[in-house]
Amino acid sequence: MIGKDRLHPLQLSAGAARSGKVDTSYSWLAMYFFLNLALTIYNKAILSTFQFGFPWTLTGIHTLCSGVGSYIMGRMGYFTPAQLGEHENMVMLMFSFLYTLNIAISNVS
Repeated sequence: MIGKDRLHPLQLSAGAARSGKVDTSYSWLAMYFFLNLALTIYNKAILSTFQFGFPWTLTGIHTLCSGVGSYIMGRMGYFTPAQLGEHENMVMLMFSFLYTLNIAISNVS
């Protein structure tokens, strides 16, 4: 468990954030694109190598594993979910829908 005096693994110190040494928004965006590309290539390999003819099932398995992994990491204290307002929840819902649709269409193609 992470103590009060230690930072969470995904949290920067206040000094680092103010000094401008690390801009995490670009880091997270780069990681998102890299992992999205890696997932697309991985899914293509699974679908073609094993002649797995169920792309929607693969998308469902991916969604289930992502949800379970996020839940476990949240319970372990790796991140604290932000309290979002109604507008932010709608944006998050639309982004989640587009992300899932992207994975599904990529798997089907």
